[in-house]
Amino acid sequence: MAGSLPKGIRRRGNSFHVDITRKGVRLTATCHSLLDAQTKKAEFQHKLYSGKGDLEALRKRGKSWTIAEGLEYTARVAWSRAVSRDKMIRMGQEAVAFFGQGRPLNSITTEAIDQWLLTLEAKRLADSSINHRIAAISKIMHVALDRGGLDAIPRMPRRRQYQTRFRIVTKDEETRLLFFMGKCGFELQADAVVTLADTGMRVGELLRLKERDVDLEQNLIHIWQTKTRVPRTAPMTQRVHKTVRKRLTSHPSHRVFPINRYDLYKAWERARSKLELTDDPHFTVNALRHTCASRLVMMGVNLRIVQEWMGHKSYQSTLKYAHLVPETMEKARLALERFGQPPA
Repeated sequence: MAGSLPKGIRRRGNSFHVDITRKGVRLTATCHSLLDAQTKKAEFQHKLYSGKGDLEALRKRGKSWTIAEGLEYTARVAWSRAVSRDKMIRMGQEAVAFFGQGRPLNSITTEAIDQWLLTLEAKRLADSSINHRIAAISKIMHVALDRGGLDAIPRMPRRRQYQTRFRIVTKDEETRLLFFMGKCGFELQADAVVTLADTGMRVGELLRLKERDVDLEQNLIHIWQTKTRVPRTAPMTQRVHKTVRKRLTSHPSHRVFPINRYDLYKAWERARSKLELTDDPHFTVNALRHTCASRLVMMGVNLRIVQEWMGHKSYQSTLKYAHLVPETMEKARLALERFGQPPA
């Protein structure tokens, strides 16, 4: 295991020790996971090589960067502040593991990418998951190309994605879900569920929500860090207003919901078991976002407004809920019926 670790990282018991030195300056740290260690290594390198020094060091290695060097540099300059930073780094690490740390980026051809995709398909990954991994290696290559570490980017074959099934939480399921959460002592998580269902926020957006982002007088929640990097504002329903208000402590920097993903998912799984829905793979916390959008559409809210409410970057993301407006299709059918009728 130790031989396969990146330079500057070694195992120490159940932890990983990071040790980076440059020009007599040494930085060390102990991390609980390899991902944390690689992230910490990238941070140390950014400090030690500050400015153009790190890029010059890479150029001394030759025309082509290795895929490991490309990943580390991309993590610093392109993903350091991304909401999906950890996810993108993890996918980049999967590519490094497949191609090998010392593999020059110039040697990764379209045929090599095809072989990687076949391996991913053999693992039964969904088309969307495969495309996310292609996006990660594509970003690494674009960063290297822009900085002289790569001659050209090969064609990146992507999988055609079809509309996947999404789950809507019924009102009865929500009522029972909240009941079981409260009964099991998960009051904070139950309040989080209510807020997610009525605002359509992503879980990460909810967990980052600070008290200063809540405007009780205007009845608004301001969401600054989003997946699309475009801030948006979500109006509060009466029950969200009541739920959020009781969580405020007059400390603007405090989080409204001081829990982590594990706390929320643990409560969800416990209540899901009580509902006897453990066999339903689509009944997840993320279903609450789909539920919010679906309820808006079913109540006749214009799709453009739904797009703004949900913070969808593309209108196509909102259109997947259009089939939930049956009266629209019925109006179209009646229009054709009238067209075929003889004039009065």
